[in-house]
This record gives sequence, C-alpha cells and structure tokens, in this order.
Amino acid sequence: MSRWPNFFRVSIGKKAVVAVTGCILVLFVIAHMIGNLKVYYGDDDGMPAIDEYAMNLRTIGSEFFGYAGVLWIVRIILIVAVVLHISLVIDLAIRSRRARPIKYKHRPKRIMASIASRLMMVSGLLLLIYIPLHILEFTTGTIVFGSYSQWTVYHNLHSAFSMEYWYVPLFYIIVMVCLGLHLYHGAWSVFQSLGWDSPDRNRGFRWLAMVIAIVVAGGFISVPVLFWSGAMPEPTTLNTTTLEDVATERSNATPSNVSTQQ
Repeated sequence: MSRWPNFFRVSIGKKAVVAVTGCILVLFVIAHMIGNLKVYYGDDDGMPAIDEYAMNLRTIGSEFFGYAGVLWIVRIILIVAVVLHISLVIDLAIRSRRARPIKYKHRPKRIMASIASRLMMVSGLLLLIYIPLHILEFTTGTIVFGSYSQWTVYHNLHSAFSMEYWYVPLFYIIVMVCLGLHLYHGAWSVFQSLGWDSPDRNRGFRWLAMVIAIVVAGGFISVPVLFWSGAMPEPTTLNTTTLEDVATERSNATPSNVSTQQ
C-alpha cells in the first residue's frame, strides 16, 4: 500500500506523471486543432460546419450526462492534467538544479540544449498566460474584439482575426509557434521519460515529435492567417434568433445575447 505514495515522491514517479499528463495534453491539442479545421468545411445546412461542431460538443452524451456534461468532464481532466504537469515540471527543475549547484564551465556540444529545450520554460509560461485569455475571448466572450455570440464560432473568429484587430492574430501566431516548440521538446521528452528511447529508435522519435509539432502548430496558425489575409469568406448574416432556437432545442438552455464592443 505504501508503494504508490513513495512512487510519486521520487523523480522517476514524477517524470512518469509528467509524461502521462503530457500525453493527455498533446492528444487534446491535436483534437482541438482538428476541430478548428472545421472552419474550412463551409456551411452545413446553412450553418457553418465549425458552429455545428461547437454545438455538438455541448450536446454529445447529453442523454447520460446532461447538457455540456461530457465537455465539463473533459475540462476537469484537462485542468487536473495541466496543474499536475506544471507543478511537477517545476519541482523536477528545482531538484535538477539542486543536484548540480555548480554550472558547467564548458558545456560539450553533444549536450547543448536545442532552441526548443532552452525556450521550454518561456514557451510554457506564455502558454499558461494565453490559455485563460483564449477562454475569455472565445468561450465566455468576456474579452470581445468586434462582436461575439456564443453560438457563432465562425463569426467570432472572423471578427477577432480581422485586420482591424491585427494584434490579436499576431499574438495568436506567436503563441502557436511557442506551442510547436513546446510540443517538439515535450513529445521527445515523453519518449525518454517512458523509457522508449534507444540509439536505434531516437532518430524516428525525433522526427515523429517534429511532425507532431509542425502539423499541430501549422494547423492552428493557418486559421488566423487566412482570416487575417481576407482569404476566408464573410460570415453569413448573424441571425441570432435562428441560432438561439437551434441551441435551445438541443440544450434547453437559455441562450446568451450577442455583445458588441463599441
């Protein structure tokens, strides 16, 4: 019975938890990126595909868990994973520094940190700042650029990533570049933490980590770039009455009003 508490106290146990929570977060960002690409699918019966997708996320499993029940379960898992991941990464970094109080005077080239590893803490901090801002902008509508409605994801993206608010997509792109660097080093570290690395497999793992990072970051970045450049079509007329009717029918929830920043 005492093995589990001891397992989580030692570095190898903490690294295992970091690896598992890292896998959860990587799977989430991949799924989130794929969901974002729905913006390119056009309209589905007069409704943008990404709006339909957003509504489905709230109604999936509603017969068992209620409206947005599954979504909240996923959110709770992600919150726990983020808290454990960050706290244990910081703890392991402190332990590593204490174990080597005297820095290398001349660090051999073979152990020179890559750009991704050097920026790991910086990119992680930037992502930590970005997450609540992203939620406040696209989930709660607390921060509004142009106009916002809970039920019109395509409209919200078109409004926030417009040339008028050029700094929003620019910040988003910078953060996604940091996400790519974080994913590259993080995915590679997961393979090491799980003990899968070996001289004959390391090259393949590094390429896999690079592909994951480039595809995920590139997928995310493509959305603001195309909206920013004007390549994406204008959203259809914001018919909140129709959208509210659909949302109410699916969720029996009181729809929120459209807010506009003056």
